Amino acid sequence: MMKGTYNYAGNQSEVPLAVPVSHSYVHNNDSVYFDEEADERSKQAKGAAVLCGVAGCFVGGPILAALAAFGGAFTASRKKGAFGDVARAVGDVAIAAGDKARASDLLGKSSNAAKVVVNRARETLEERPHTNI
Repeated sequence: MMKGTYNYAGNQSEVPLAVPVSHSYVHNNDSVYFDEEADERSKQAKGAAVLCGVAGCFVGGPILAALAAFGGAFTASRKKGAFGDVARAVGDVAIAAGDKARASDLLGKSSNAAKVVVNRARETLEERPHTNI
């Protein structure tokens, strides 16, 4: 169970909460508002997970990739100090790279390039005479 604070009519006390509290929405005096800082941290944690996971995959394979992704997300979302700042900066880099890739339609261009390569290879194989070895 998580613990949280319950504030009703000026009486603030700590009570156990049965359900997890969302990081993006904060409940305050029966009004709900969107917490932009928590949403930004969530995006940074996801970005840190992606970049740390890719780096871990290159260094040590899929197991290290999963551990690095978890560590990057955890550090970016929950740690304070230098380690948390570095993890959040890594997340910001991932967010910027993703935005840039979306803006330049990188995925569409790369899939079109792959189709061109496959079609050229197929045409080259069809032009060659077939020989039995």
